[in-house]
Amino acid sequence: MSPVMRLVWLYFLLRRKLGLAKIGQPPRPPARPTAKNLRNLTLNQKSIDGFLVYSVIPEAPKRTVVYLHGGGYVQPIAKQHWDFITKLSRETNSRFEVVCYGLSPRHNVDAALQLLDKVKAQLSNSQPVVLMGDSAGGGLALTLAQLDWNFVSRLILISPWLDSEFSEETKLYEKRDPWLSANALRYIATVWSGVGSWQRKEVSPLRGSMDGLPPTSLFVGDYELFYPDVIKLSELLKQAGVMVDLDYQPGGMHVYPLIPSPEGIRAFQVIKQQLLAVPERVTGIEPA
Repeated sequence: MSPVMRLVWLYFLLRRKLGLAKIGQPPRPPARPTAKNLRNLTLNQKSIDGFLVYSVIPEAPKRTVVYLHGGGYVQPIAKQHWDFITKLSRETNSRFEVVCYGLSPRHNVDAALQLLDKVKAQLSNSQPVVLMGDSAGGGLALTLAQLDWNFVSRLILISPWLDSEFSEETKLYEKRDPWLSANALRYIATVWSGVGSWQRKEVSPLRGSMDGLPPTSLFVGDYELFYPDVIKLSELLKQAGVMVDLDYQPGGMHVYPLIPSPEGIRAFQVIKQQLLAVPERVTGIEPA
């Protein structure tokens, strides 16, 4: 773990010990990109069923990335997301569609899937589409890929929240993780499911089918609660014949590619190269 990552780890550990990081806190206001974020980019926004969808557009976009932010389904998009999204957009000439889906407890996974169906219907047929998400957004992205987003060229999941069973194997990683709590997440998943069941595969997509998924990139560190499930997902994808790139970061915290540390900078470059490798023209199935 680099000194920068260690400082971030200690910061979140201190917050937990002081009782400042716990379930039930009101959501903070959603972040917006700064003028610095948007250098050489255009930002458009629209409302779909009352939810904001932002388009981050470089001068000559070559692909579209649908991005689903993390936040445990209870917190809105954060500054770190915009730093990451805008830098990737600028350096890869990728258009980003950033979907600010409704949050729990007022909304649930079914509302999010309905919104994303409408987002899908508005995607251009002329460019390849990459589906990307971090944490809760990574789990939601995998759910979409398992449903009817079979036109996606690549799936990029950053520390995805995949299941809420959190078996005995996860206890070591929960002790290391200063950020995530198994009990809190299981409660959130139960509410987010809309039917009182965190086992529902739309909420716990590790329980869904991996057949026919696009090439998939996984990013996970061994200082996060989700580590065992991401490793299991990698194995299930390989068993289903899916091409998998697993980026495992020793000493990496949750969503480390979004953390401005040596580990995060390295992972950012990996994601950048994966986006640049996506063909600039659609050759497969297109969105309806």
